[in-house]
Amino acid sequence: MTTKNRVFSRLFENKRHDAQLRAENRKQDKLKKVALGLVDELLVDLETLSDSTDQLAYFTDEWFDEKFYEWRTLGREIYDVYYNNAETLIEPADVDTDRDTLAEIKQKAEELGLSVEDVYPEYEDHIFNLDFLDEKHEKFLENKDQFRIESNV
Repeated sequence: MTTKNRVFSRLFENKRHDAQLRAENRKQDKLKKVALGLVDELLVDLETLSDSTDQLAYFTDEWFDEKFYEWRTLGREIYDVYYNNAETLIEPADVDTDRDTLAEIKQKAEELGLSVEDVYPEYEDHIFNLDFLDEKHEKFLENKDQFRIESNV
């Protein structure tokens, strides 16, 4: 090969080599753009995903056990009072004849010409407490029903 051919060959080879490099660079740029475009299509970024999985781990591994124990303990306490009669609470049925007895006391006192308070000084308080018992017993039954509905008892 002559010097002239060698020079032209090297010139063209360099151009060919440069053209190959440019083609490879364009190909790499396209691949990068495709890769970057795919990254943009991720629904959740890594930081948000990591925070969310940490939060989920907390709620499943720690928080649930603690709250479930509290809920179960409270539920059992409520159930014991409202369904197992763990507390000895007076119900209106337990004192259903007291109103009649109080009315009879009042009638006898009036027959004797006395005020009912002279015969039984706590008469008004007793009537008040019987009325209060009726009212609170109704609320107790409402609470029991609400607990039954909420806890599927």
